[in-house]
Amino acid sequence: MTPKTINRGMLKRMVRVGMMEARTCYRLNGMTDSLEDGDGAWRPVRIRPRQTTPGLPDKEGWLQGYMNLHESDFMTKCGCAYQDTYGTIILIIHGNHAIELRTKTGEVKP
Repeated sequence: MTPKTINRGMLKRMVRVGMMEARTCYRLNGMTDSLEDGDGAWRPVRIRPRQTTPGLPDKEGWLQGYMNLHESDFMTKCGCAYQDTYGTIILIIHGNHAIELRTKTGEVKP
């Protein structure tokens, strides 16, 4: 089975209404050249509000226990989303960061 392309706008709407959970596939930290692969745990996923206070660290709006994404993570030019052969949706935000998503029931409904 070849991977199926998933519309990132539709995926963002599913995240916004709370249907999805996610875990980190990989994230390359460019500052330290270290590869972070997370702990493998599925977490509820949410879109963080835009940072409203200039100069604060990027943790504004971040909630513990959630996969906290930016709205722009669904709109990067170099990103894409596809459903793999196991039914999991892979959201590639950019070349250094990708996450796996599924519905909270464990099923993927693109």
